[in-house]
Amino acid sequence: MLEATADFAIVVGGYNSSNTTNIVKICEEEIRTYFIDSAERIISENEINYFDVSKQSIVMLNNYMPTKYPVDIMITSGASCPDAIVEAVIRKIISFFDNAKDVDSVVSDVLEAN
Repeated sequence: MLEATADFAIVVGGYNSSNTTNIVKICEEEIRTYFIDSAERIISENEINYFDVSKQSIVMLNNYMPTKYPVDIMITSGASCPDAIVEAVIRKIISFFDNAKDVDSVVSDVLEAN
């Protein structure tokens, strides 16, 4: 997964999940990573509230999304994270881009890959 080129990563899962926390730590070694537990943490294309593992707290960040197009985003989740939560995150991110692929097509592609 980390051999893929991306502008940043979003890891979805429970903040008390050791599996998900380990995924975050591994991703953080290679790429800017945002650990979220739901799509609601993505406030807009400019603002995200993510869990900072080292601080053990929620951090609000502005301008997390690169201004370049296309934006390459790696999305993964912990083993126990429900597909519906991951799908909601994907749908939220796609909603920020006018020229994005059809939402159902992207969600289907991602879920089939998992």
